[in-house]
Amino acid sequence: MGPTANKRTALVPSPHSFTEEPRQAQGAAKATANLSFGLVANLAALMTFAAALPEIAVDWSLDASPSGWIGGIYFAGYAIAVPFLASATDRFDGRWLYVASALLGAAAS
Repeated sequence: MGPTANKRTALVPSPHSFTEEPRQAQGAAKATANLSFGLVANLAALMTFAAALPEIAVDWSLDASPSGWIGGIYFAGYAIAVPFLASATDRFDGRWLYVASALLGAAAS
């Protein structure tokens, strides 16, 4: 019973393996949901001006050129910030920079 008993017991899963897999799947699902929400919330600021532009143009009596400048300035600021934030990830955790940038963008818009 020596060699076959060891092979049989090796095939029996550990009682902990049944509880660890659902926890890992829940953790992955939670992380995916959090990242998805963060992405949607972060990109909402990009779309807010474009969605509200017709009403803003009427309220402020803007034609196409000033409206385009306002949108362009926003994206120019974004383009200027990206190299600095990308290099800052070498010194700081990228997740915290993402959250801080998203909060700053939400507060500014």
